[in-house]
Amino acid sequence: MEARKLTGKTKQFTSLPLEPDERAVEYPFVLKHLPKKAGVKILDVGASHTPFLLLLQTMSYEAYGLDLVPYNVSGPSWIPINFFQTDLYKIALPDNSFDVVVCISTLEHLNTNHERTKDKQALERFYKWLKPKGMLLLTVPTGTPCTIRGRVQIYDLNMLIRMLEEVGFKIDTIQNNIGFDTEWAEKPFDTTINPSVTDMILQNSCIKAVKP
Repeated sequence: MEARKLTGKTKQFTSLPLEPDERAVEYPFVLKHLPKKAGVKILDVGASHTPFLLLLQTMSYEAYGLDLVPYNVSGPSWIPINFFQTDLYKIALPDNSFDVVVCISTLEHLNTNHERTKDKQALERFYKWLKPKGMLLLTVPTGTPCTIRGRVQIYDLNMLIRMLEEVGFKIDTIQNNIGFDTEWAEKPFDTTINPSVTDMILQNSCIKAVKP
């Protein structure tokens, strides 16, 4: 499937509300671990409503976005956006074709009441699409396992690690972060946190996993 090149047809990112949230720790983590060379091929999964794909394009990466809904952010017309508007589970991408897969706060939205393994299926597809030695940069909410508002899954970190390893990934780096309302910072993992109790506090884990 060929990615659409979008120019000048989407919402300017400067008009989006810039509310402090977990992106304050997720974006720096991803940028820190990206290879520092031009032309690296990156797939950003769940990219439709954030400027991160645009940012990657301005950094001379060969970046592609993937989401069910249209890309909703635009920059200067001279920056083309490569975007797949399609189903993650149906798109036919070549195996071993990306250096990096980025999945920022997306995996936790994939499971449904009727299908509880969509997240693992997604990880298996990411693994196939990555080149050998390629990396997955993944961020998810973690803590006491639960589902918030019926649509956001909170992962037990150890169970998530086991799932990644079952798919074939090797865990390289984990950074845990705690958020209180609008303030975010890297802090030690706290297994007592249950985000279902309050929306005031959330634990976030940023993971770098490598395809051997």
